Amino acid sequence: MQQTVVADKGNEGEKVQRLLSRPQLWFLAGLTVLVAALEYLPEIFYAVGAQMPGVVIEVVSLDINLLLVPLPVFYAAYRFRMRGVVLVGAAIVALSIPLLTISDSYAQPLLRLVVFTAFVVVLGLLYANALQKREEAASMYAQLQHSEERLRDFLENANDIVQSVDAQGRFVFTNRAWREALGYDAGEVAGLTIGGIIHPDYSHMIDDMFTRLGKGERMRDVRVAFVAKDGRTVFLEGSVNAELQGEKFVRTRCIYRDVTERRKLMGDLCASENRYRDLFEHSHEAIYTTERGGTIRDANLAMATLFGYQRDELVGRDVATLYADPADRRAFREVIEREGSVVDYAVELRRKDGQVMKGLITAVAVMADDGLVRGYQGIVRRA
Repeated sequence: MQQTVVADKGNEGEKVQRLLSRPQLWFLAGLTVLVAALEYLPEIFYAVGAQMPGVVIEVVSLDINLLLVPLPVFYAAYRFRMRGVVLVGAAIVALSIPLLTISDSYAQPLLRLVVFTAFVVVLGLLYANALQKREEAASMYAQLQHSEERLRDFLENANDIVQSVDAQGRFVFTNRAWREALGYDAGEVAGLTIGGIIHPDYSHMIDDMFTRLGKGERMRDVRVAFVAKDGRTVFLEGSVNAELQGEKFVRTRCIYRDVTERRKLMGDLCASENRYRDLFEHSHEAIYTTERGGTIRDANLAMATLFGYQRDELVGRDVATLYADPADRRAFREVIEREGSVVDYAVELRRKDGQVMKGLITAVAVMADDGLVRGYQGIVRRA
């Protein structure tokens, strides 16, 4: 219970502290003191029996409030908006009522004061509104700049190659990945054009691409090659579209991926496959590949000659028909799937003319990505 009381006192203290820290409160207090001093100073002098000089009387007369009171009222309207106007208005009314009870002679100056103050309030609110719009515009501009900076940072540090080219073929924007791929720095890019770096084999694409982009077409799966600073050929794939103002072409927006290494690997793979195919075709050994179920997928000329078939007669045939006893095919399959490979596996085979011959099979099981057997590759020789 005691802790609750202490907590309540602490909360009340915090509330008082927050109230005292508000500038509106101190402003209203200062305004009240100022108006009271000006309006009641003659009465104070009279109460103490002192004679107030004529010049001072003129200075502190009610008409001087036409200048002094509206100034803080203007500040209140500008700084605190309508809340400040209400507080100041309440203070003026509270200070003016005693004067009206003293003499009707104060009515006319107070009326002028109220009218002029109202005019100043309107000016203060208009100024505050204009200033608020200006601040909002400045804030929106700052947010826009921040958003543009974040977007530029995102594009600059993207892993993909990003570029933008204007209607004259000059580079408007290139990101870090673009410059690293082609070997140029930011200063050098300013002097480049798309026609100056595109590979000669792809230069015919420029006019057609700009024409299609000018019609608002979005181009996907674009394949192009650039010449790097050191003379390397950089192959790119990606998408391109254009920014248009009405029907006027402004600039391109291109996002590419560097596929140079992939093309090289594909080229090496094709070369390797060609070498394998050449070895496969011209080998004197009877070579074949089958699916796990037994369908022959490929066989070379030596395989066809060994069994007395034309090559196209073997492809697609069930390999079990080449066994003298089809049960031997099932036994072979069990062994190779258990061991993964066989060397000189003895078996009786049957040629197309029905002749049975003894043969030796050396083969391996071909595995799929999921670890299951996909088929078999092997070599057959006469025993």
